[in-house]
Amino acid sequence: MHSSNYTFADLLHIFFALRPNPERIRTYDDLATATGISRRSLAHWFAGAYAPRKQEAVERLGDMLGLTGFQIDLMLYAINPRWSRYNTPVDQLQTAEVIRRVEQRISDPTISTNDLPHPNRIESTWPILFRDRFESNAQHWGLGTKDDDSGQVERSLSNQCLELRLNNRFVSEMFIGADSQCFTPDRYYCSVYGQFVSEAGPDDGLALVFEEISDACHALVRIRDQTGEFSIIQGFHGGDFWKIYLQRRPIYGYRSGQFNKIALLVDEQQHSLFINNYHQASWEMPRLPASRLDLAIIAGGQRQAIVHFKDFCVRVPAEQRPFATLENLIGGTLANSTWRNQ
Repeated sequence: MHSSNYTFADLLHIFFALRPNPERIRTYDDLATATGISRRSLAHWFAGAYAPRKQEAVERLGDMLGLTGFQIDLMLYAINPRWSRYNTPVDQLQTAEVIRRVEQRISDPTISTNDLPHPNRIESTWPILFRDRFESNAQHWGLGTKDDDSGQVERSLSNQCLELRLNNRFVSEMFIGADSQCFTPDRYYCSVYGQFVSEAGPDDGLALVFEEISDACHALVRIRDQTGEFSIIQGFHGGDFWKIYLQRRPIYGYRSGQFNKIALLVDEQQHSLFINNYHQASWEMPRLPASRLDLAIIAGGQRQAIVHFKDFCVRVPAEQRPFATLENLIGGTLANSTWRNQ
């Protein structure tokens, strides 16, 4: 029996409202022009008078509205339960709940840091907990090719660099991480050198990932290479809900297309960002009891991008139990010798 929580018209209205490129697709007429679908047909689809007769039309709508394979299958199923393009299980299509994307802007999260230590002082006094110069994959990064309906990423090690190559087939920007195994200490200083190698578009760049549980829950120091700007954002529910702490701030001392040193100092809820040893911002952000640190690449819609990272290093204060919170959570001890890699 065919059952769904949404009609095709419901989904069309929801996904149009959530479209990733509202500056380009402003009206239904713009969508009709971009997809080659007649304005009359599109008007009837939005009104619920009737639905597309061919799957190909839904595919074109999905491309312009930045939909995932699951979302396209959801629209197809709402028209005809025998239609499927991405083999989503029927029970998921019958019970799916579409969550509208929510963005919450954190008002003035910045804090004063009169006594903030300089990175040189930290690096000369704090011992190394974890270091990877990418000479081998002893630290178990997620190497190899990863492909889905939206894009393909190739992750490899060469010349003491972690290389990420992303081919984004999606109509809007895409973020892909390197899937590290680096747990987040309670108090830490993390640094890495990152370089955007290919020609950068306005949305292309790289990211230092923190407070990461999975691809669906993480925080980012996002760097746009072409404009030399950074943002601090935190995502939940696979991108349905975002907290925006700092947005598109200019980076003092940034060198586009070259290696730049990105460093994050975290003390309880206080976070401070340094780039090329220049302090860029400090802000308050709640911590998760268990998370990971990671590295990532970001490419704009339907673009290809290449990023290199080198010398990924995590330092903690001397005589500190780095994972006290996590140890209390799991009821066990994580020996320092397991994590130190000098």
